[in-house]
Amino acid sequence: MTTIMEGPLAFGFPAGCLASKYDDWAFYRNQFQLIAGGCKGIDILCVEDEVSWLIEVKDYRHHRRTKTIDIADELAIKVRDTLAGLATAAKVANDVDECRLARQSLAKKKPMASCASLGTTGHPIETTAKSHKHCQFVTETQNQEVESS
Repeated sequence: MTTIMEGPLAFGFPAGCLASKYDDWAFYRNQFQLIAGGCKGIDILCVEDEVSWLIEVKDYRHHRRTKTIDIADELAIKVRDTLAGLATAAKVANDVDECRLARQSLAKKKPMASCASLGTTGHPIETTAKSHKHCQFVTETQNQEVESS
């Protein structure tokens, strides 16, 4: 199982899934993020079987959502920018693993976006991380390191 931390939340992905924290990629941070006045990125990229999952995590349990943009619009922008980033990374990313995962994610027949939300935004786009089909909500940690396998 691969475990990915997003803030204090740990998400577990079963064997056979290639999961990565996209917004931590060197390509995204150093080459792509500042294009066209600033590009957004989803939190986690997961590739398995015939599906590429673009996962955005929102945790509103401790602090209410204050952004004026609708959460569905925010997610759409992040998905659009991430797909553009993956297409570019597949061709020019300096990191071999990032280039390979970008290519694999784009080769899948079913790209899917998901917003895993804890707490409430009052928007119907929400899903709960605990019930996400392709990812297991492992635990909430308090500044603990979790190793990926």
